[in-house]
Amino acid sequence: MREELLALLSQIWIVSSLSMLKVMQFIMHFELLILLPCISSLQYTNPCEKSSRTNNASDFTKLIDYLKYSVNYKVDPCEDFYQFSCGNWIANRNDTLMNWEFISPHRDMYRQYQKEQREVLNSKEQSTSDAITHARKLYQSCIRAEEEWNSTGVSGIDYVMGKIEKFGIFPMLSEEPFDEARFNAEFDFTWLLAYFNRDDTVLDVIVPDIRKDRFSPGIISFLPRKTLLSYLRDDFTQKLQMDFTEFLLRLVGSSLA
Repeated sequence: MREELLALLSQIWIVSSLSMLKVMQFIMHFELLILLPCISSLQYTNPCEKSSRTNNASDFTKLIDYLKYSVNYKVDPCEDFYQFSCGNWIANRNDTLMNWEFISPHRDMYRQYQKEQREVLNSKEQSTSDAITHARKLYQSCIRAEEEWNSTGVSGIDYVMGKIEKFGIFPMLSEEPFDEARFNAEFDFTWLLAYFNRDDTVLDVIVPDIRKDRFSPGIISFLPRKTLLSYLRDDFTQKLQMDFTEFLLRLVGSSLA
């Protein structure tokens, strides 16, 4: 009896599977029949712009020109592949760089992007884009702030650090002894560091910190960034995120006041 029941269930499962397969095939055929008139009505257009000079797409033309600009075919690639692939590119460069600065096509593209970005931010032309309008206002605010710093004879980085120190004690930056009168209980980095480091499993990337950038002396790094904190959902990190954002807003507001 048990074997007969299992055999019957197996037959039912097979029939059900075949029926479902037929239903799916019917649906796919039906959808295809509906889509065929729509697809056939579409006119194919080649997205690549033709170039009369080479009778190829313009992007391929640019790639060929770039290879000619970069590759030194006089060098045997089996002997010196670097000189073969980059020899002409190095020889064709006409700019002089510091001996510690590296050069690359990616760096060139980034410089070109920065140049175009500065042109957009410095342009007086009216823009219908709210993003560009607000970016220009922020950029001009930074320029004015830098001019104010220079006029006082104090470097911008020292000016900002002075503003930061007014909000509370920052032991990892300040060389002064702890001053209880300046202690800010709502935003104390020492307590936050102790909280996050109580467990060795906590990632370093979310440990609160504030420091001067060791590569660019004109930059201060605020960690953790808001994008990192947004992935953490417990009540404490939510409050930390709000307090940290409020702190930065107060800092920016004071520096531009």
